[in-house]
Amino acid sequence: MYDAYAQHFGMSRLGSMSLLFGNALSRHGANCVEKEEKPVQQFKDINACIAQLKALCAGSDIRPEQKKHVEAAIERARRLRRKPDAKMTDVYRCVRDIADLLIEAFLR
Repeated sequence: MYDAYAQHFGMSRLGSMSLLFGNALSRHGANCVEKEEKPVQQFKDINACIAQLKALCAGSDIRPEQKKHVEAAIERARRLRRKPDAKMTDVYRCVRDIADLLIEAFLR
């Protein structure tokens, strides 16, 4: 009975919370026990990241050791882009590596 009622009103198993927030909770995995990792399909953000890092590297106000770290960050992003079966954990690891390289280049 509850399932028919919930389905009719667009509610999930979250009860009245889904009435307040609509399906946003289920879109963000609030009612999922475990999320399945999906391959990364879009490379637009990776290409934008590489372009911004290249622009930074091309600037005249960057020291040689900083340039080396920025080039390493570019290469790390390129490796992610070339990986055909990249998962979200690979993306998170890549972002962490790039952030570490840039912090090392500009803050130390």
